[in-house]
Amino acid sequence: MLTVVFGAGASFDSVAPGSYPPDHLQVHEWREGHPPLASQLFENRDLFTRAANNFPLCKSVIGDLRLALTENPSVDIEAEIEQMFAHSERYDPLRIGLAALRFYLQMILRQCEKIWLDGARGITNYRALLHRLDRWRLENDEKICLVTFNYDTLLESALGAVPGVAFNDLPDYVSGESGYYVIKPHGSVNWGRRVSGFRPEGNQYAVAEALCRGVGAFPLSDEREMLTDSMPDVVHSEGSTRYALMPAIAIPTQTKNTFECPPEHVERLQECIRETDRLLIIGWRGTEKNFLARWKDNHPAKMVVQIAAGSADSARLVEHNLVDSGLAPREFLITGTGFTQFLSARKIDELIAPEKWTVAPYTAES
Repeated sequence: MLTVVFGAGASFDSVAPGSYPPDHLQVHEWREGHPPLASQLFENRDLFTRAANNFPLCKSVIGDLRLALTENPSVDIEAEIEQMFAHSERYDPLRIGLAALRFYLQMILRQCEKIWLDGARGITNYRALLHRLDRWRLENDEKICLVTFNYDTLLESALGAVPGVAFNDLPDYVSGESGYYVIKPHGSVNWGRRVSGFRPEGNQYAVAEALCRGVGAFPLSDEREMLTDSMPDVVHSEGSTRYALMPAIAIPTQTKNTFECPPEHVERLQECIRETDRLLIIGWRGTEKNFLARWKDNHPAKMVVQIAAGSADSARLVEHNLVDSGLAPREFLITGTGFTQFLSARKIDELIAPEKWTVAPYTAES
C-alpha cells in the first residue's frame, strides 16, 4: 500500500505558477486566498480581518499572536498557542477566545479555499498527483491511503475528479470502496461535532458566541457530521429538535495528544500503517508525535519513504524527526523540492517504479 502524508506546505504550494489567473487585478485578489502556513494564519489580510470581526471574542488572541510575530517573525506560532492553552485554565477570557478561534480558522480556511480554487480554475497539484497515482493504483491493483493534516478540503476537491470517489458522509472517507482511504487527524473545515446539553437560540453567529462563552460547560460528543457550504454552519435540526455544532478542527499547538477525526478513522489509519510499504511525505514537518508513535514497530520493514519538503535541508530535518520517533524504513528518498517541482520533475516515479524494490536495507545514521 502507498500512504501519502500532506502537511501545510502541500496546500501552500498547491498551484503551479502556470495556473495563476491571467488578469493582474485577479492575481492580487486571488493571493488573498493563498492557503496559509501556520505562521500566516493570523496575518493582516482583509479576508482574515473580516472573519475576526464576525467572531470578535477571538480578537485578543489574534492580537497577542500578531505581537509575538512582530517581535520575532520566526516564532513557533504553535508553541505560542500552546502556552495560551496552559494559561487559559486560570483565565476564562482566554479560554473563550481560544474557543472562538475554531470558528475563525474554519471561516478563513473555507474562504481561502474557495478563492484559491476559483482563481486556479480547479487545476491544482493535488489533482495532478492523484491523476498519476490513480493510474498506478489501477495498473497494480493497489489501494492508497491519503493522510492530510490540513483542515481545508483541497484534497477532497481533487479526489472529486477520480471516478467513484465521493464524500457524502464521514464513513465515505474510510470505506475504501473507491480504492482510497482519506484520514484527517486534525479534523476538517466541513466537519462539526455535536455539543451536548446546549439549546441553540438566535442566528448562527449568536449561537457561535454562546457556545464560546459556555465552553467547558457543554461537552463535545463523539458524534461528528458533515457541514453545509454556508458559513458559519452552527445550528442543525433533527426533526423538530435543534442542536449546535462546534467546528471539528484541532487548534494548532505544538503538542497534539488526541485526534479530531472519528475513532473509526483512527482504526482505519492503524490498519493502513501495517500495510504501507511506500510512504510519500509532502510539505509535512514530521512533528506530530501522536501520529508518529503509531508507526513505530508497526510499519513493514521493507517500507521506503520519500520526502518532498521544499529544500534538501528541510527534507533531512523531516527524516531526522521520523528516525528519532522510531521509524526504521528500508530507505529514505530525499527530494529537495516543493510540491510543484516534485510533480514537474516526476519525482514520484522514483518511489513507485518497480526497480525501487531491489535496493539494499536502510540503516539509520547515528
